Amino acid sequence: DAAKNAAACYSTFQQEFEEEINRVRHRARRPPQPVMNWAQQ
Repeated sequence: DAAKNAAACYSTFQQEFEEEINRVRHRARRPPQPVMNWAQQ
């Protein structure tokens, strides 16, 4: 019963905060690594 309630609660939480979650996830992505270019050394 507790698991069922937790699943319902999490589902509601996701629906409520989907925009913010996506915004944070997008911002959390690491910037692309600089490419080593030996010609510029």
